Amino acid sequence: MAQTKSTTVSRAQSLSAGTSKHVVNATFAGATYTSAQLVTLIQSFIALFTAVNAAKQQVAAALLSQRDQAPALASVIALYRAYVLATFAKQPAILADFGLTVRKTPAPKTAEEKFEASLQRAATRTARGTVGKKAKLKITGVVTPVTVPARSAAPLEVAPATASATVSPSNGSGHGSGGQ
Repeated sequence: MAQTKSTTVSRAQSLSAGTSKHVVNATFAGATYTSAQLVTLIQSFIALFTAVNAAKQQVAAALLSQRDQAPALASVIALYRAYVLATFAKQPAILADFGLTVRKTPAPKTAEEKFEASLQRAATRTARGTVGKKAKLKITGVVTPVTVPARSAAPLEVAPATASATVSPSNGSGHGSGGQ
């Protein structure tokens, strides 16, 4: 049977009480101890367990307090942070005092990136067809690589995007599974 911490402390307390009543001097393990020395040693052992228990209770109380109060405080802090960012958006030196930096603006997309994105959107729409919400998320279109010639006077001809995924409705209603 495993000995618990409370059992260990209880046994040590009983040992201390018995030592005070019945032992004057004890010789064991090559040393002689007085009753007072043994009681002090046992009380130090008990104090270690008591201190750990008290610390654990303080930690548990602190964690409970954190769990209860932190969400409300975090939302106020997040709102205040947004306020500071909005108020001092054009003043990086002041934002640095708050430990914040100016928000970076995204780099403008090149014409090629915009073109590729439009092809991807068109291919995805073609591949998805009319299906339910969950089925749509599982399907993406595939764009065939298209080389964009350098700027020329001739109009640009674009090959139509092809979809690699095929969709077949599972319940015949054209809305995929889920029945919504």
